[in-house]
Amino acid sequence: MNFRPYMALILCWLLLGAFLRVQQLPGQWLADDEWHAIHVLQATQGYGALLGYVGVADVSTPLVLYFRLWAEGAGLDEVRMRLPSVLSGLFLLVMAAPAAWRRYGATTACIFTGLLALSPMLIYYSRSSRPYAIALLLAWVALAAAIRWRAAPHALSALTYLSCATIASWMHSSVLPFVGAPLVWIAIEQWRSRSPAAGGTLLLGLLTLVPVAALTLWPMWRNRSVLAERMGGDLPTIETLAGVAHMWTSAAYVPVVAIWLGLAAIGAWQLIRARDEWLLFGAVGLAATLLSVLMLQPSWVHFPLTAARYHLAGLPLLLLCIACGATWLSSRWRFAGMALAALPLLALAGGSTLELVERPNQFSQHSWYQFDVRPSSLIRRELGPIPQSPFWKSLAAYPPKSLTLVVAGHQFESFTVNDVRWQRIHKQRVLAGQRNGLCGNPPYLGEGNRSRGVQLRNAVDLADDGQLRAARADYIVFNLTIWQQYQQETLDLQRCIDSIEKRYGPPVWQDADVVAFKLSGES
Repeated sequence: MNFRPYMALILCWLLLGAFLRVQQLPGQWLADDEWHAIHVLQATQGYGALLGYVGVADVSTPLVLYFRLWAEGAGLDEVRMRLPSVLSGLFLLVMAAPAAWRRYGATTACIFTGLLALSPMLIYYSRSSRPYAIALLLAWVALAAAIRWRAAPHALSALTYLSCATIASWMHSSVLPFVGAPLVWIAIEQWRSRSPAAGGTLLLGLLTLVPVAALTLWPMWRNRSVLAERMGGDLPTIETLAGVAHMWTSAAYVPVVAIWLGLAAIGAWQLIRARDEWLLFGAVGLAATLLSVLMLQPSWVHFPLTAARYHLAGLPLLLLCIACGATWLSSRWRFAGMALAALPLLALAGGSTLELVERPNQFSQHSWYQFDVRPSSLIRRELGPIPQSPFWKSLAAYPPKSLTLVVAGHQFESFTVNDVRWQRIHKQRVLAGQRNGLCGNPPYLGEGNRSRGVQLRNAVDLADDGQLRAARADYIVFNLTIWQQYQQETLDLQRCIDSIEKRYGPPVWQDADVVAFKLSGES
């Protein structure tokens, strides 16, 4: 077999996967759960308080500690927040390609690498400041170490498993069953066969349990009353599982999902016949994760997105089965190998990945793209009917990215940020207008406080003329739509509008949805 075409295609997948994970990254707004860590960081004093923090809003303790280091040093911005996830996503690609080649051959490695590179969920979490991409990488490294330990107990395998399993669980407790169950399985297997390695496996498990208990389980137990507010509320349904299948296969329509799952079933059968350890222990970990979700019933798990990310460690296993199934098919038709090696391109057609690379697009973390890959997405249904002011279309007359708009009137939830649709119309750069007391109220959720070291690249304090000048802002725009839709005292925009009018004169555009002030040039 001539391996050069496969090596070249794998390299193309790696480069494309890297591009999709870093493209336009500095300009991306924070969205949804990314704000939880900022809120905790700004409201909590000292590293000790952060170390044991467990709240109703889910945060990753090691990431918040990492954020605090930046906030007290050079300053915390969106790129620094997302850097660990970006590096983890890239390393997963680089690590998976040669590992799959050695174990499953060139064709499977090529298809598997492409599927990993183009998976919308893996791209999304590799660009997020949340812990999922980091926990995913560490969980699979821990699984690899457990498999090596099973084959030949060695100190390096034990240390790798202990450290990666501990940090992965600390990053996000949802991966604890995935990394713990395989070691339990190995211990039982060795005990039943009366293997002398059983004692070492038991000792490794106990040594791992100590730091996991100290860093993850004890803070959860100490704050169990708070944690209880996030548990016991929801269960996944058949519709949830269907949604997860759509998200994991990046397919919007049922027939395409069926094709992907059919390939996965063929691949799984081939791996079962080969007694493949990756399938066995990955499936054991995934089953343990599902069981823990059914027992704890975490909030919002009935939404496909929430269920999909709680079980995210199982996604590479599904993609591996698809790759093995495609390889089996290629062996049945001559010259089909390279054709099926390009199979991952179908992932681009099924999800929202192509929309993300539109320029400019500063909202790749928005739930418009991530909540569901199906056209009937709840978020798209909700945001679809929201009116669009003619003001946005008027800005399209200018060259793309020639204007800077400072838009205010959001909350931190992305479903209140309609700019995800408006930017596709006007093609201009958009910054978040932070009110920070300008409206006569305290700072809002969804705003960074520079005095606490949060120096967001894509946000400007409306009360600070120096920041507006430094950002070269052309317009300040108040989005009235969300204000009208979600009437709250903390969204008293009229005070902000009056304050801006005193400083910059009357608005140049005003309708039922938008009030816009021009800061430079001719009106």
